[in-house]
Amino acid sequence: MTTEFAWRDAGPTTNPWNVKHTPGGSSSGSAAAVAAGMVDIAVGTHTLGSVIRPASYCGCVGYKPTFDLISREGVYPLSSTLDHVGFLTSSCYWAAATYMLGQDMKSSKDVLKGFDRGEKPLKIGIYRSSQWHWVEDEVKANFDAVVRHLTRFGIAFTCVDLDLDILDITQQAIKTTSYEANQEIYPKVCDRLDEIGPYSLNLMLEGQEITPEAYQALLKTNQKMREHRDDLFQDIDLIMSITSPTTAPEDLSYTGDAMFCTPWTYLGLPTVTIPSGLSRDFLPIGLQLIGQAGCDLKVLKFAQWISNRLPEFKRASVAFE
Repeated sequence: MTTEFAWRDAGPTTNPWNVKHTPGGSSSGSAAAVAAGMVDIAVGTHTLGSVIRPASYCGCVGYKPTFDLISREGVYPLSSTLDHVGFLTSSCYWAAATYMLGQDMKSSKDVLKGFDRGEKPLKIGIYRSSQWHWVEDEVKANFDAVVRHLTRFGIAFTCVDLDLDILDITQQAIKTTSYEANQEIYPKVCDRLDEIGPYSLNLMLEGQEITPEAYQALLKTNQKMREHRDDLFQDIDLIMSITSPTTAPEDLSYTGDAMFCTPWTYLGLPTVTIPSGLSRDFLPIGLQLIGQAGCDLKVLKFAQWISNRLPEFKRASVAFE
């Protein structure tokens, strides 16, 4: 089950690793179904972090394609500027299979041939951002351990940053979503506001405070940043970051923090998360990998190569209390 309007008002779905913890949102049902071994592929939607974060919390692979690579036809819109269709899968192999949905099938028939070996990235950019001090120590430690581990295979690392601070990007993205949700959803529910969850309602009401002129300024900033997004990859193959400052929160009304997913959604870049470890409480920790626009298959191959060199753990099949 998804969250209300694919935003933040949680549904009844719980995390298969521990039913007291959130599976994330908005693609909560899809993440839980894959994590519990019910399916190998599930569809999700992603506006800020709604594929990557639940995949990370539930210990499965999340794939958010380049913006508009996968058609959004038939998807109820929350934010036309930021909405993506994505996938939650049991492996990078199945994520690569979903990539073919956005391709000419005749030219992609050999996509999965030899995919299990993956492709080694030579240089990776590390994105920690100004908000690294808010990240839980256990998540930091896992991330740093992955960097040290991959260094042993000859991968070089460098630090990267963005033109806008992560807090500014998050504010821009939420304002854009608020305005567009107010335009698209509010007219259809304005006579039933008592039935709307608090997160969805606040999102739409905040959108009413944004003028059309301010909205156009938001779009202009987004367009400018997307025009220069490829500059990030002039000297690196990949960007690597965390998926969330925490593991899945022990609060079923809260779907978690999407801040570390938002910059790549805002830029429309292809993003993959893979499991990178377990916390002391046996909750999954995810690693977020970001690639150049339109280079989705290459990002998936990089993810496969890295995944092959990280410790493997079994998916949750029975949750515990």
